[in-house]
Amino acid sequence: MTHGIYSAGAAMARLEIFQEVTANNLANATTTGFRRDLLTARAPRAGESGISLGPLRLGRVDTAVMLESGPIEPTASRTDLAIAGDGFFVVENGGTSYLTRAGAFTRNENGEIVNASGDRLMGDGGAITVESEE
Repeated sequence: MTHGIYSAGAAMARLEIFQEVTANNLANATTTGFRRDLLTARAPRAGESGISLGPLRLGRVDTAVMLESGPIEPTASRTDLAIAGDGFFVVENGGTSYLTRAGAFTRNENGEIVNASGDRLMGDGGAITVESEE
């Protein structure tokens, strides 16, 4: 009797994680540069800890970020950029660098190319600047 309860609990725990990943993917589907998550699961190996539900022991459940390219769409902005294939833009804010594939950039008052958060687009020699958008 209790084995059936533990089996049901194990299935619900897996389904909850699956639902969280699916909800995140759906909520961010239209976010520029978003990469969907993929749920992976495997049985526990000998000596490995896992989720214990009474006599049942579940293996690891992990997510992996899918890095396939999305469609490249033209925009009216001359500062919007896109990456075909592998790679990331490097943006910097407050001395910390971040990787992104979102290419919606504008020019700030200093002539630097920045994203919507104000993070500066970085090149090999520092922040990328342009004299004018014209």
